[in-house]
Amino acid sequence: MNRIMMSAGVLGAALRINAAGAQPQQPFYYPEPPSSAFRVTKDVPYATARGAAAMDIYRPTTPGLAPALILFTARWASDARSPREADTRALGWAKLAAAAGIVAIIPEVRAEEGTGNATTPTRVANGELSSVVEHLVGHAAEYGIDRDRIAVMGASGGVWAALPAVQDPRLTAIKAAVMYYGAGKVDAFRLDLPVLFVRAGLDSRATNADVDRLIAQALAENAPVSLLNNNTAHHGFEARNDDGATRETIAQTIDFIKHATAPAFQQTLRDRRLDAVAAAQINAANYAGAAQTYAQLAVLRPSDRGVRFDYGRALLADKQYGPACRELRALTPISFEAILPVARSCVLAGAVDTAMTWLQGVRKDWMRSEYLKSLTTDSVFAPLWSRPAFQSLFRP
Repeated sequence: MNRIMMSAGVLGAALRINAAGAQPQQPFYYPEPPSSAFRVTKDVPYATARGAAAMDIYRPTTPGLAPALILFTARWASDARSPREADTRALGWAKLAAAAGIVAIIPEVRAEEGTGNATTPTRVANGELSSVVEHLVGHAAEYGIDRDRIAVMGASGGVWAALPAVQDPRLTAIKAAVMYYGAGKVDAFRLDLPVLFVRAGLDSRATNADVDRLIAQALAENAPVSLLNNNTAHHGFEARNDDGATRETIAQTIDFIKHATAPAFQQTLRDRRLDAVAAAQINAANYAGAAQTYAQLAVLRPSDRGVRFDYGRALLADKQYGPACRELRALTPISFEAILPVARSCVLAGAVDTAMTWLQGVRKDWMRSEYLKSLTTDSVFAPLWSRPAFQSLFRP
């Protein structure tokens, strides 16, 4: 059976199986580092829910703890050879990552029989990835791994299994992920997991449409995703396009793993988690939820004017006009962008006199701007129109 293997840079059945049914060795188009630049420990045992398994670990020769990259490969019970032996391109990634200062791991992640073909995406049993992660965390110092800097890489058909696995909110030990030219189903993106999607511009329309759909979903959820579009590359370009664009994409991938797992970046994700949640709620038109989240942020950062402004706008969007009016007009000094939200919330709350008094404190040159024309045309503000004090706001 021609399987779509779940390995770093899978080309699919058409490129894996030759006319005689044998698996050809795939090249890896990047200068291979000298053997002195890394060291390998093979057949490292670890435990899974389905019994014993093994992994190969490629380590930098430099001292100290390093980030780790799990190359998410799959093996079916019927396979004669393990991806640790047969996947030339996974080996290429492992050697390159190790030479670049990253501990690379090729584990035995076992796929479910009957999956990974033309009709059924690859599936792996629950806990397969978490078993690998738990082992690495527990033996981090032994393998030279910084336990707080673990990333996962999947590709092609394997993204169907790898992407939902890394998005499991319980796997917080996974700090970053890379997904090459593939897609999968995600119920909700983690807001604490930076993901690099690498898109091959010459890939099939269907594959790129799936990748584009995922990117759109991630952006709507305000997830920390990045897109690297290798626009002149084919699917599986590491073994098909020996050119500068391929090498630059590979180099940028290595940089992403280092930077996305860096302590400072991870700290920012933690510190700004509620900000990201609130923005995602606004994107989803969940204004009540956003108002509640911004209320928490206002307590945590009471002097943050931006937070309080966003809180007021969320209250306004949720039609909590009275609270929005109070929150927004309390902001000092008066800012240009606050004029319409303050006036709208106060008028809709029935506090017309309050709105008028507040508008009289706005700079005259601001009131004559094109942006504020809606004050004289939007029927929401009709209760103000007949007032001489309002009319005078727009006179030179």
